[in-house]
Amino acid sequence: MEKDRKIPSDVLHSEHHSTLTPEEIAKAVQRHNREHKGDAQKAMRQAKASGKKH
Repeated sequence: MEKDRKIPSDVLHSEHHSTLTPEEIAKAVQRHNREHKGDAQKAMRQAKASGKKH
């Protein structure tokens, strides 16, 4: 088995998969944060109500 074998088409390092502009990324992050606002607090309340410690 080769130790230093490199994969030229490694998906994690490919620059061809993301075509979003920085502005589009910022808008997506804002939308995500708006849609998931309070999820952590909701999960904590549910855990507390069920008697689980978090």
